[in-house]
Amino acid sequence: MTASALEAIFSEIKHFSNAMLVTYGTNGMMHARPMVITDIETPSCVWFITASETAKTYEIAKDNRVLVTCQDDDYCYLTLSGIANVVYNRQKVASLWKDFYSQWFPQGPSDPDIALIRVDVDAAEYWDHSGFQKAQEPVSTQQSKAKQNQGSSTNKIETGAS
Repeated sequence: MTASALEAIFSEIKHFSNAMLVTYGTNGMMHARPMVITDIETPSCVWFITASETAKTYEIAKDNRVLVTCQDDDYCYLTLSGIANVVYNRQKVASLWKDFYSQWFPQGPSDPDIALIRVDVDAAEYWDHSGFQKAQEPVSTQQSKAKQNQGSSTNKIETGAS
């Protein structure tokens, strides 16, 4: 993916605050759920906050390929395919924390049940309201394989202070 194409796509994702995170369920079927987009790191990383013991964390541990879909009120659409990892990092949670998350985690950023999901994007597509597909940019297969092998065998990453 060229740097300029990737920057264009990631400039569009900043317009979305929510997404559907799609994983492969333990039964082999796809499983989607709404998620708040916690952070976007350019050039190709999206973060979500979650509880650590959920269906999505188990599904990512089994198969870390995911799809993130976004739609806004202006009929703009974005899809991101990538590799997800569950991350346990108290410092990162604290740096991404917003008071809004207290509805799910009343103990705040120190809640021991908080985990993060990091999605490293392999491919992205964007369509605007006219139906025009602005970008479809795959990351090279070699880069994708390298990302897939970054995590541990259980796709959980523990860094920083727990």
